[in-house]
Amino acid sequence: SPASPVAAPAAAPAPPAGSGVAGERRGDVSPRPRSTPARELLADVRVPDLGASTTGTLRLTVIPPAEVTVDGRLVGTVSTQAVELPPGSHVVRVLHPDYKPLQRIVTIPPGGAFDLTLDLAEKGIRLER
Repeated sequence: SPASPVAAPAAAPAPPAGSGVAGERRGDVSPRPRSTPARELLADVRVPDLGASTTGTLRLTVIPPAEVTVDGRLVGTVSTQAVELPPGSHVVRVLHPDYKPLQRIVTIPPGGAFDLTLDLAEKGIRLER
């Protein structure tokens, strides 16, 4: 039996004129405009000054002086001290050997201050010895 001839693959149809397919010459089309550099696009964008507004101040007064932590980090033995903190809520803990630990949650405003005075004789609970 004779071998059947193998059919040649069908040729792909030619792309329509003006389709921009590679290999096609388009001498009558003007070049695309260049893209605008990012620095020109951002020239009118104002970036807020983040200096003062990214932190706030916790102004602490502790009577008698005691060890203070803020968010678990030791600030030190404090009688009066200003502590720079990011805006938001923070846990202030006061530890004194004659009193039970005292804890307060404070909210620091962006670029502002929060005053916290803790008089352990008034607010604290004295330990019995």
